[in-house]
Amino acid sequence: GRRVPPLSLRGTGAPVIDGGRVYAGFDDGRLAALRLADGRLLWERAVAVPRGRSELERMVDVDADPVVADGVVYAVAYQGNAGAWDADDGRPYWRRKLSSWAGLAVDGGRVYVTDDQSRVWALARLTGASLWRQDALARRGLTRPAVAGGHVVVGDFEGWLHWLDTDDGRIVARVRVDSSGIAAPLAVLDGVVYALARDGTLGAYRLAE
Repeated sequence: GRRVPPLSLRGTGAPVIDGGRVYAGFDDGRLAALRLADGRLLWERAVAVPRGRSELERMVDVDADPVVADGVVYAVAYQGNAGAWDADDGRPYWRRKLSSWAGLAVDGGRVYVTDDQSRVWALARLTGASLWRQDALARRGLTRPAVAGGHVVVGDFEGWLHWLDTDDGRIVARVRVDSSGIAAPLAVLDGVVYALARDGTLGAYRLAE
């Protein structure tokens, strides 16, 4: 069994299935790959290492869903790091200091992350280097990023959706779903963004050309 830390964030990331394996993040800051057929552990790596004197300081939950793309697993931890690991054997490609419970998205040559201050980052997919950071939405309780039609989209606690330019992070459009706030991660299909508000309102939006 796995030891559960005395204090952890509310919530758990969903496991991801890809290529006969299950990838999952845990409250102790670790990312694991298991064989789908029988649950055998294939590899395990630390996304974050607990540090500090208090249990609050030592929280390192991997609450965001991992993302698997082109044989690489991307993950991020609260009070820890974002990083990329080989999906087959767990070899690290890069790891950098970044704290998030909301999550990340991968598209093209970039990884997009909503950090624990609700700032949105674009990182180079191959190296983890910072490409841009959008601070204008800080402390708005942002969702994890979604990618739609060449834009990064996030929802906030006041029910707004914000479209950001993927090249430089500029906010190019926004629309309000409902004042109750966005209740769940955004879904995207064929460039259309689907958002669910806390009052049950479901909206579908496409950015005008």
